[in-house]
Amino acid sequence: MEIVHEIARWSHIGVGTMAFASLWAAAFTRKGGKFHRAAGRVYVWTMVIVLSTAAVLTLTTLTRGQWIGAVFLFYLLTITATSLWMGKRTLSFKGDMRGYTRGPFLLIGVLNIIAAAGAVAVGLIAKQYFIAGIAIIGFLIGFGAIRHVAQPAGASALLAEGTHRRHGWRRDRDACGVCERRTTAALPRARYDGDHGLAVACACGRWFRTRRVSGAALRRSRRTAA
Repeated sequence: MEIVHEIARWSHIGVGTMAFASLWAAAFTRKGGKFHRAAGRVYVWTMVIVLSTAAVLTLTTLTRGQWIGAVFLFYLLTITATSLWMGKRTLSFKGDMRGYTRGPFLLIGVLNIIAAAGAVAVGLIAKQYFIAGIAIIGFLIGFGAIRHVAQPAGASALLAEGTHRRHGWRRDRDACGVCERRTTAALPRARYDGDHGLAVACACGRWFRTRRVSGAALRRSRRTAA
């Protein structure tokens, strides 16, 4: 078991370094570009290996009698795996909130709450208050998942509002050629920042359209006066 533990530990460290490097490589490249996509794929698959070795480390730590460390590793494994899974699910269900919350979504939320409660318990028992403190991440993930499942109507309303704003953004862009480049630059951010990004794109288009219409009206009034 010690040999398995050491192999898993060093594999976890080595592949984790690759995952960290690919994460930042994707972050500093153009979104949607060839290199960005390649770095993203490397990140996903290296994280799968990292999570697999983390699961092995959790079991080997438990068999060594270090149950506090095992509970904490299980908590880290849970929130990290959930974040990776939700990220992939977001790409699979773009804009479909009902599809996004189907399947094991609720169970994974409950699992995060249980893992977070375990981290709080071992943190207080061992007087490791840092462990108890970072358990808030698991609670936020878990209760957030439950809220999304419990309020599908609210999620659908948010989706409908986002669709309406997308149409508004297109009308504003077509009405004002001046703002086309700026609103187009804001659209990728809308894809990643959600409703806030769409609001930025719409506000940009409407502001520039108002400037253009106001300028045209002023010029017409001057020509009429002349």
